[in-house]
Amino acid sequence: MLPHDAASLRHRADDLRRFAARVRSSPALLLDRWAGTEVWRGPLPLECVADFVTARRRVLAECDELDAAADRLDHAADELDRAAREHGGAMPGMSGPR
Repeated sequence: MLPHDAASLRHRADDLRRFAARVRSSPALLLDRWAGTEVWRGPLPLECVADFVTARRRVLAECDELDAAADRLDHAADELDRAAREHGGAMPGMSGPR
């Protein structure tokens, strides 16, 4: 990657964090609170609620993974910036911007 890609990496990291935040605030993650024996009768409501809870856990775990990926992008951007500062704006082995 070229040094000027650091801003692009940070932008992608911000996009990932915004997306994760939108998913976390989705009403779909509250479905288990709207389902249950008050709404339905029989064994299926409880199974449905359990499925919703499991799905919410998985979705939230994936949001955590998006945040971790964003952190890795920010770290990579920081490393690119550090390398550019150390090498006067050009990466080692490169003659300059391409």
